[in-house]
Amino acid sequence: MTDKLVCKYCQSESVIKYGKYKDTQYYLCKSCGKKFSNPDAIPKMQYSTSKVADAISMYFEGMSLKEIRRNFIQQHNDYISDVTVLNWVNRFTDLAVAESKKHIPDVGSVWVADETVLNIDGKNIWLWDIIDAKTRFLIATHMSVTRTSEDAEQLMKLAYERTGKIPRVIYTDKLRAPANEPVKSWLTYDMLLLETAVICHHKRLAEILFEALRDTPFKTTGFWYPTCVARHFGGAASLLNRFEEARKYYQEAIKVCTEMRFRPELTLTLLQLAELLIEHYPQEKSEAIAHLDFCIKEFRDMKMNTYLERALKHKDIMKA
Repeated sequence: MTDKLVCKYCQSESVIKYGKYKDTQYYLCKSCGKKFSNPDAIPKMQYSTSKVADAISMYFEGMSLKEIRRNFIQQHNDYISDVTVLNWVNRFTDLAVAESKKHIPDVGSVWVADETVLNIDGKNIWLWDIIDAKTRFLIATHMSVTRTSEDAEQLMKLAYERTGKIPRVIYTDKLRAPANEPVKSWLTYDMLLLETAVICHHKRLAEILFEALRDTPFKTTGFWYPTCVARHFGGAASLLNRFEEARKYYQEAIKVCTEMRFRPELTLTLLQLAELLIEHYPQEKSEAIAHLDFCIKEFRDMKMNTYLERALKHKDIMKA
């Protein structure tokens, strides 16, 4: 039993034969009035979907355009051009990418993160990946010319936007941490996860991590992700509406960063403290403005433009 012929434009079954031209059978749809030759082909395309799919598959398996053309001649007696194959690849790859962005993957709560350094034309490029441990689904990829906390944070943001969830556990290769820093290397990712939870306003996860980590003896997160632990605790406490506790952590972070001459972290701490004062201590507006003025100058000097825009926005709101 064969499938009934349907119009490839309107899916109507009111299709009749409409003559031949050079041994090619043509059809006419009585419903929409359109003519076509190959009922299996995509509208306005001559070749069937199976042949187009074969060509794209061969391309992504590493075959050259000339090899694909030769294969089509041998297998199908179709003399397609190199340009035709390339046009198929470009067209349907773009469509596949667009459709994949609409898909929300069903991943587990255990992820694996890693980064690889590539030397391209004498310059180091870092490729960051996060995959789901159970399904091996590639959740997010990020490429950067630096290896900073902002790059790691960007990877986590991309993963959260892709899945809409935050993992329970992230396994890493400890990012090639020295042998004398095994504990701190795990603290690095715990703090990164805590910071992501705060940014995403995931109170439950932030509370779990905050309570689990708050007794750590470390003041910073280590050589790879050098941030101030107390600043992250201040952000978590603020999210959990424990404002006095948050303020104490920010004061501790200011002390640590000042003693270490940790300029970026000191400025970030003062920005977060200013935001806390603006929202929950309006009577201390003058102190908040002083912190913002300091932050704006420092962020501008350090070219930390994302945080500069954030500080300027608060300053403009307070002027209004």
